[in-house]
Amino acid sequence: MKKMILILSIPFCLLYSCSTSNHFNRYNNSNKKSGKWIETVSLPDTVNFIYSKYKNGIKKGKTQIQYSNGKMSKGCYVNDKKQGCWIYYDEKNNIFKKEYYTEGYLSRIEFFENGKIVKSAISDPAF
Repeated sequence: MKKMILILSIPFCLLYSCSTSNHFNRYNNSNKKSGKWIETVSLPDTVNFIYSKYKNGIKKGKTQIQYSNGKMSKGCYVNDKKQGCWIYYDEKNNIFKKEYYTEGYLSRIEFFENGKIVKSAISDPAF
């Protein structure tokens, strides 16, 4: 019975994934990125997947980055600039760093070990 349910669910999953896949990586009538995007950034020895939203070619809203080494980061963009708290997770989903941004400028950074801040620094956005 379990095998039958599994076999019957495979076509449904394939159909669903195909029907929803065209909701990503779209351009608006002005040929600018719009809506939800999944992008791949390849660097030496790493491939990163970036999940973000665009409106008229400008990145805005929640963004998540998956790194090939198992790490992940989450944060927000406003008018194509990092804004607010960006949280960085290690391979075990533990927070190891938080960065705080104001209009794209890093204003504070905190490093964590075992859930506690072990080091922090404040930067001057005017610098």
